[in-house]
Amino acid sequence: MKDTEVINRAGRAAGGELTVVDTASLARMMSKTRRIGIWSDRIRRAYFSDPEKRMIVRAGDRILRQNEPNDKLYYINEGSFMCSVLVDSAVGEKERLELFRTSPGGFVGVRSFFADAGLAVFDATAECDSVVTWMDHNTRAVDTDRYGSLREQFFPVIIQELEQRQWRLTREAKARVSDRIRLHKAEDMATLGQFAAGLAHELNNATSVMMSSSAHLETQLAAYYKQYAPELSPWFEKGMRPASTLSSADVRTRARELSQRRGIDYEAAKDIVRMLGDGEIGPLPRDVDSLRDAWMTGRSCRDIVTASRHAANIIHSIKQLSSGGHARREPVSVTDSIEQARELLRDSLKGVEVRCDVEDGLPDILGNTGELMQIWLNLMKNAYEAMRDANTPSPRIMISAAAEEGGVCVQIRDNGPGIPDALMDKLFQPRITTKSDAGNNNTMGLGLGLYIVKRLVNNYQGCIEVTGAPETCFAVHLPLTSRPPREDFDDE
Repeated sequence: MKDTEVINRAGRAAGGELTVVDTASLARMMSKTRRIGIWSDRIRRAYFSDPEKRMIVRAGDRILRQNEPNDKLYYINEGSFMCSVLVDSAVGEKERLELFRTSPGGFVGVRSFFADAGLAVFDATAECDSVVTWMDHNTRAVDTDRYGSLREQFFPVIIQELEQRQWRLTREAKARVSDRIRLHKAEDMATLGQFAAGLAHELNNATSVMMSSSAHLETQLAAYYKQYAPELSPWFEKGMRPASTLSSADVRTRARELSQRRGIDYEAAKDIVRMLGDGEIGPLPRDVDSLRDAWMTGRSCRDIVTASRHAANIIHSIKQLSSGGHARREPVSVTDSIEQARELLRDSLKGVEVRCDVEDGLPDILGNTGELMQIWLNLMKNAYEAMRDANTPSPRIMISAAAEEGGVCVQIRDNGPGIPDALMDKLFQPRITTKSDAGNNNTMGLGLGLYIVKRLVNNYQGCIEVTGAPETCFAVHLPLTSRPPREDFDDE
């Protein structure tokens, strides 16, 4: 006979050796069962409709017991059964492992009924009060001339059960892998939280010294200039105030003009432009270097004070990451937080054109300046590093902020390489980074920058939108007021 090996393989997979069927018989059989539902319905009517072979199985009772003989094939009319095995665990104890569940229309005991050994390989336990009917080895085949022997008639049932069982096992295996991945991530984040708490504790004292010392230095220098160089004191104080709102491109243009017109060193000319702002540059005094030094001293002092405060905010954010805490909220200026973030990144963004378009009269929001600065710093730094790594010609960062209904929208856009489509769906997950050198010792290099941004925005009950092409744009929507931050954080 031909083409029988595949049938026998299926029979062995079911636990026994099927009667050999030739190709013509198999074709005849399968032609009458093009839909497995019709075939199963005929099987049910022919073999599982005897009221004498019908019983109620109470919840918790078993119709099959692992490694015990079984001479029945059960059909589930009502209810459901959990099929499980008892196995040795890794610690040497017995552990029950669920294999699959059956519902009305399913069969239980297919393998042991048709196998030569006739031993059940699992327990079948009713999950609720259920109704089953059965056939046993005394059941005679019906319509053999038309459908073949008993095993031949149940061949589609065997195949169906094997396919369904394989599908269930595959699905459960995938679920176990997913659970394992989630567990590993949870363990990683717990370890990160412990590390963050320890790091914050170690840095807290040093940051406190920086803050108090920088404030003392600011006071002493201001007093020194007033007493010993009163003509330079206004320039020191000018350096202590927020810098000019001129864009970096405007500063370079005006500095080139000043350098060519007055014969001043280009770098010195840039400082003079920043000193004087966007007003007309008139006659310069002879001791312009002294004025410039006083202004630079004031600016450096201001940078130290701002950076030390931001370091304290970062430590507080690290504590948030580890404990779920949150900062005190008060009315703060979004405009000021953007300007302070730009100032902190001033040196890092050399060579990048930074444009800022902030709507006049932007309303304050109930928040924390340090948290807002951290959002803008991470987004701007991420944009800069993406453009740097891609060697983007004429790199540009555009910052815009405008009021919207019930809140404020801040957009940070760059003309870099964009975000790969493969990363878009998991961009805000921890340890996700677009950098080729993910080992950098900085927040973004560790793949935490956007995660922290998302966490902060979520805590404000805001939202963040991102587009990756043709230009990357992060749009942060923050409400004017918000409820206390949520304790949990759900990665989107």
